[in-house]
Amino acid sequence: MSEARPRRLVNLEAIRTAHQGRLNEHASGAAPIQPLTVRATVHVVEDQLKEARVGQFIFRSDESSHLGGRGEAPSPLAYFVASVGFCLLTQFTRAAALKAIELDDLRVDVRASFPVEWRYGLGDASSACDRLVYTVDVATDASDETVAGLLRWAERACHVVNSLREPVRVDVTLRHNGVELSSSDRR
Repeated sequence: MSEARPRRLVNLEAIRTAHQGRLNEHASGAAPIQPLTVRATVHVVEDQLKEARVGQFIFRSDESSHLGGRGEAPSPLAYFVASVGFCLLTQFTRAAALKAIELDDLRVDVRASFPVEWRYGLGDASSACDRLVYTVDVATDASDETVAGLLRWAERACHVVNSLREPVRVDVTLRHNGVELSSSDRR
């Protein structure tokens, strides 16, 4: 009787093959390198409950009752903070696949703090995230040096982490009853 093969956390071959396929398409010119664009359309369902559509996926966000919501879904900031972990672990698993490093477990604990004084009229501090801390826990037989290299690669490739580290241009269009307002109207 043969022993059952242990479940692998990550299908390294599938990720490596997908990555190599895209690399080959870009290198050959079959798929020109263009920025990755993600579009979300979001609308208010009721009170603080919002619904977003991103491609084929629909998901909701809400606020807790002390912020006027019903707590029916994660808050917008919960998705924002989780997106750091989602993106970072996507890139970490890709780095592991490219180096053929088996992972037994991979987790990240992400914490962010956001000043709230301005929205309550109690100060003029920015409402931007003022601190982001994450801890990556990796279980693998690979060396410390190899694991550190995987994290360096993952951080360099992670769109979310880099969007927080580098200034991002933000362009806004405001329409009132279908008519676009000029930027001078918004001051």
